[in-house]
Parts: sequence; structure tokens; C-alpha cells
Amino acid sequence: MVDTFTECNNKFHGLRARITIVALDGRGRAIGVSQEMSCTTRGGILDIFSPSSGRDKFAQKFPESVGEEATSLEIFQDDETGMGAGKLLNVLNHAKDVRAVLADFI
Repeated sequence: MVDTFTECNNKFHGLRARITIVALDGRGRAIGVSQEMSCTTRGGILDIFSPSSGRDKFAQKFPESVGEEATSLEIFQDDETGMGAGKLLNVLNHAKDVRAVLADFI
């Protein structure tokens, strides 16, 4: 379960938070990548029609083997309609590690 709190501090522009979680093994290699989670859009401080802060909960499920091997989580966040090119490339590089680690289990 992922419990998020988002808050927009901009007076005029809203916040469209996106979150992706990468599970890492003891050697720092990515062994699982969550789906991208899209938080509820938060309005700017001067927007009287949309709350500027709030919580969202998401259910994510990794394979049991990931749960057994994971020692830490890396959380990526962005305020866009996606992860953004730089952050997405970072996640994809972790995904290459995931494929290599999963090959050991297959």
C-alpha cells in the first residue's frame, strides 16, 4: 500500500504529482518497478474550487520473489503528465537491472 500526501504551494498553477517506486536488492540493483501512480490534481493556493493538498492511496503488488529479496525502495516523483525524460531514463536503467536479476530466478 502506498499512502501519499501532496500539497501545491504555487499560487496559480496546480500540481499533478506522479510517483514510481523501484525495489532494490542488497547490492543496490533494481529488482522491481511499480506502475506509475497518478495522484489527484491539486489546485493552486488561489484556486477556490480545488483543494491544494490531500492524500491518495494506491495498491501495488510485486511478485513474492521481489518481496523476499528487496532491502530498500527508491521513490521517484514528478509534477508532470509523466516521469519526464531524465527521470524516465533513470527508471529504465533500473529496469535493465531488473531483467538481469530476474534472469537468475528463471
